[in-house]
Amino acid sequence: MLTLSACNKKPAARLIAFPIIETANAFPELRAGSRSNKGGADGAHSSFERAISRALESEPETEEAATVTFQTIPLGAGLVGVVPLNFDEWRWASDGNTTMITHSAAGQSPDALIYIEGFGPIIKAFPSVEMTRFQKNVDSGAPQGPNILSTLAGGLSVASENFDVPALALLESLESATSATFGLGIGYHSNARSFTGWRWLGKNAQGITLRLGRNSGVWGPQKAPDAQSRQAFGALSELIPELSQIGDQFAAFGQAGSAAPSVRVPRRLAYMVFGSAASRVDGDQGVHLAILCEQPGCPVAHELADFLASIRRADSDQGRLGASPSSSLPAFAQGIGINLAPAESLVSPDKLESLFNQLSF
Repeated sequence: MLTLSACNKKPAARLIAFPIIETANAFPELRAGSRSNKGGADGAHSSFERAISRALESEPETEEAATVTFQTIPLGAGLVGVVPLNFDEWRWASDGNTTMITHSAAGQSPDALIYIEGFGPIIKAFPSVEMTRFQKNVDSGAPQGPNILSTLAGGLSVASENFDVPALALLESLESATSATFGLGIGYHSNARSFTGWRWLGKNAQGITLRLGRNSGVWGPQKAPDAQSRQAFGALSELIPELSQIGDQFAAFGQAGSAAPSVRVPRRLAYMVFGSAASRVDGDQGVHLAILCEQPGCPVAHELADFLASIRRADSDQGRLGASPSSSLPAFAQGIGINLAPAESLVSPDKLESLFNQLSF
């Protein structure tokens, strides 16, 4: 009987370890077999990345590691990441939810930009909708994806007729008000059918889950507000009392000099590595990421890959000093020709449906 019992016993469920992601593979210059020996790097890790690991493990630094210094940047959602400590080239600003990091030579426009937003409250119930919402707000060429309000657009007919604004324009403006870009993007337009898919998924060495894809396109000045969008934002501010300031905020984006850059912003080829970094197993706490780098040959691909590898929980940095931001986020963004709305004027994604209901009469 013991033998039969043993034979009939169901095997325990087999646990499959979550893969460790090699962040370099998301960058075309650094794909396996093509990573150059830069700054003493071996085939898998740069000296910058090894210095991060040693610092986290509190190991004595070697002479090589001691030459590498970096700054710790808060990313929101209880996460931090690091970039090289060179204030003339690497600069950043944050409002607590939105963070922007740039790399540029002195007096030049950025050749790399990292744009980060914390997950919206709908991430747990509607993850695809939340991911699409972010992508559309950083890439003006992003394909249309799932929209939590799209099935309700018919209810806007009366409200839109009162202001001679198409219902879809009202809907899109309401959704874009959830992002600091107000739907105008960060100057990037991807090429159709250039998305790799979510090819890189796994945990980095710090235990943070990364989900990454890449596309290619053109990077230049931020898209200017069009007449229909200005009209739609103005209508929203009149229809919904709590959005009374949003029309003026968006109108300011279209005024001459509202985001006059301190450097010329040229149009050039670029690619975007984008996705998310989540610190919890259920994936509802984390940040969206969009990393732009100019082509051909991203000059800081190594550092960008190492930034992704360095993302970790902020509580693991207790006792460590972080870097200071270069300036306030709106002022910092304006310096490179990008308008960003202040955090207090944004719409929380979980309020979209209730706000929509105020339009349906």
